[in-house]
Amino acid sequence: PAPPVPRDPVRPRPSTRARGGQDVLNSSRTEIGGLREGSVQVSARDADGAFAALRWENGVHRVQRVPVNDARVHTSAVTVAVLPAPAPSESRGLIPLGEMKIDVMRSSGAGGQHVNTTESAVRMTHVETGITASIQDERSQHQNKAKAHRLVSARVAERRRQEEEE
Repeated sequence: PAPPVPRDPVRPRPSTRARGGQDVLNSSRTEIGGLREGSVQVSARDADGAFAALRWENGVHRVQRVPVNDARVHTSAVTVAVLPAPAPSESRGLIPLGEMKIDVMRSSGAGGQHVNTTESAVRMTHVETGITASIQDERSQHQNKAKAHRLVSARVAERRRQEEEE
């Protein structure tokens, strides 16, 4: 019998959707369609919420697969980041753009002539902490900038939360 098809770890689970929303901030795929890295922002922060259920999934996970043309098991790793969405009281939770250094560049990869003519990739750095996010998922610079802003803001909020716990 064929092995079961693995579920995409970044796609929302039905139980996650029932407890609260999640937003895929960043994902990086391998050449063969696998997942190398993923960042997800989870909105429910209460004790029974999705973040409480998924917060321990942060880190590096071992992934195994059996290629179609081989019988051996190949082992690799995927990095997962689960970040809490900011509380409504945190003024939308986004860090002011004045605290960010924003670089725009041309995207890499497939896309034909479009990627050679527009600077749609965005790298955003929080100056105080040095936390960086590079996004080139969307065709629009504005959409990539908004995604990078949310990702950096979530990472900074997570670092501040960890510092408060210590």
